[in-house]
Amino acid sequence: MNKIKIPTNFQDVTLWQWMRYKKELSPIDKLKLFWDGNISAVSINALQTANDAIDELMDVDPRFFKIINHKGKEYGFINDWDKFTTGEWIDVETYCKDLTLNAHKVMSILYRPTKTRAGDNYEIEPYNGSHEDFKEVPASFFLGMMVFFCENKSKYLTSFQASLMEKVTQMLLRKDGTGMT
Repeated sequence: MNKIKIPTNFQDVTLWQWMRYKKELSPIDKLKLFWDGNISAVSINALQTANDAIDELMDVDPRFFKIINHKGKEYGFINDWDKFTTGEWIDVETYCKDLTLNAHKVMSILYRPTKTRAGDNYEIEPYNGSHEDFKEVPASFFLGMMVFFCENKSKYLTSFQASLMEKVTQMLLRKDGTGMT
């Protein structure tokens, strides 16, 4: 019987494998994502054990990286949202409608090759529409990017709520003491 070899570290899972995994595949197709051995020779118990291990592997708590390295090239996350173009925004909006097909495209918009770098400061290349290379990036980079947006959304909502409450309180308690009815 063949020995099933699957990744043991989430860092070894490519974005393309993760995108396919999220499609809710059959146990056989899920195993085919990570192992190219003879699946017909695998026992049902081994198949189930391998799929349980894959599911556990995919249950991660990723972290965000501003700079990533992929295939010997350094990429920086968008660091100046004021320079984010309407075209980039439209592409991100379009591709986010189905991340199981387009996660690599979203990454190629938000992570760009760095032109210059000095410590934590860097300049990135303009967006050129190139997408396919990011299919092989570790999936942890993409999930970390998603964590960035989720954390910032929570911060902005909390900040917005506090600011709104402050404005309402100011309106209700005007400095002249008249208040509002």
